[in-house]
Amino acid sequence: MLNFYDLCSHLSWSKPRFGNVFDPMALRRGGKRLPIEDACYYQWPFLGVEQFGVFGICDGHWGVRAADIASKMLQR
Repeated sequence: MLNFYDLCSHLSWSKPRFGNVFDPMALRRGGKRLPIEDACYYQWPFLGVEQFGVFGICDGHWGVRAADIASKMLQR
């Protein structure tokens, strides 16, 4: 069974979204997951303009809190 979280809902792209990435190698480790410290952010359309969007992936570098804070700062 894949450990995947759908981060993209095409019905609600205009709402800012946050999420965590998945671990595709978990199956090779017998289902054992390593801690994931990355977070993503996307908002499209950006400022109501259909041609623009903001997309980002933040690497936690030893802590998920850093990635979460960075991804939330993007909306400012």
